[in-house]
Amino acid sequence: MTQPKTYFSLFAKGFLIGIAGIIPGVSGGTIMFLTGIYQEIIEALYSFDRAFVKRVLQGNFSGAFANTGWKFLVAVSAGSLFAIFLLLGVFQWLLVHQRIYLYSFFFGLTVAAVFAISLKIRKGDFAKMAVGMAGAVAMYNLIGMIPIETPETWWFLFLSGTIAGCAMLLPGVSTAFILVLLGKYVYVATAVAEFNIGVIVILLPGLIAGFFAFARLIQWLLNHYHDLTLSFFAGLVVGSLRKIWPWKELTDISFTPSGNVFPTMEVNALPPPDIIAIMSVIVLFLFGAVIGFLFDRKGRFIKK
Repeated sequence: MTQPKTYFSLFAKGFLIGIAGIIPGVSGGTIMFLTGIYQEIIEALYSFDRAFVKRVLQGNFSGAFANTGWKFLVAVSAGSLFAIFLLLGVFQWLLVHQRIYLYSFFFGLTVAAVFAISLKIRKGDFAKMAVGMAGAVAMYNLIGMIPIETPETWWFLFLSGTIAGCAMLLPGVSTAFILVLLGKYVYVATAVAEFNIGVIVILLPGLIAGFFAFARLIQWLLNHYHDLTLSFFAGLVVGSLRKIWPWKELTDISFTPSGNVFPTMEVNALPPPDIIAIMSVIVLFLFGAVIGFLFDRKGRFIKK
């Protein structure tokens, strides 16, 4: 029987994943790796298979859930949702007023994740290097895309949730940033902050659908092309560093639910000639990297 402290640990890890989901550029999938539960999440999602559906249709609910990882998923999801509802406003404020220092920490954490994922690749060769570079280029270019104006209809909201659910499982791909590109970050953030049930009940099923469907694809890829998949993941994480480079110049803005300015378009810039500010960024970068390596050391990654 799983001990309560185990569920608390899963809740705490879910809490960290939820924080990552708030910040555009920071990947929940990356945090799943660093906290050692990525493989377990994929396997838990994969456990909802045809046998599960068959038992549900037969009315055998206890038998259907008996062979699934639903308790694991509930504990992690509860932590994530708690973080989002509790800290959404806090991190939006930090994004506006302390963006440089916030991104400095997560830049270091993400660099640690690159090494952590790379160490799980059994043996490097040209094919894996090429796949990794392809992932890095793809993510780098994705981050450079311009957000689009999109409708606020139910079907597009559901579609946005589905795409965000898929993105949530990819290391290096930020769910929040995907919503920014889809023109739905501020809209969704407002709905969450105001607890708009109408928006949430449309978005959430799409999110869950994308989450479960994409998990099956990732499980298949890991089973058949383990090292190539990890190489691609590592490349995605490298490419994502473009988004969380600390120094930015704003080119477009939106507004948060509290009325604060929220940057939706920005370009990377060189650091200012301020040695104290630069040293502060370096310290936070190193702190983030150390935290990432500690997570990696304690956590369990994808099994070889």
